Amino acid sequence: MPWEKISKPPVYSVVSDTPPFMACGVPVAAYPVTGPVDVVQQGQTGFCDDDLQKAALACLELDGKKCRDYALRFSWKAAAEEFLRNMVPARSAPEGNTDRLVNA
Repeated sequence: MPWEKISKPPVYSVVSDTPPFMACGVPVAAYPVTGPVDVVQQGQTGFCDDDLQKAALACLELDGKKCRDYALRFSWKAAAEEFLRNMVPARSAPEGNTDRLVNA
């Protein structure tokens, strides 16, 4: 598989761009800050810890395929499908009361 060619590093450690690396099957070691804590499944797709070395070493035991499978759930297609599922029809303005809509 092509993604396996760039998943050579056993662990990726950074604060941003986490999903693309997980999509390549690379577990992520990160600090527990906004972003990584929202994306990384602790002990499944990576580790968030104040001790980055500890997190990176723990990631060496993780299955890269699980990282990839998890990350693929968040494709642009999946995001668009979720968006469409959450759409609701807009209500029509009451007759003769369009000023509020135009000036909003």
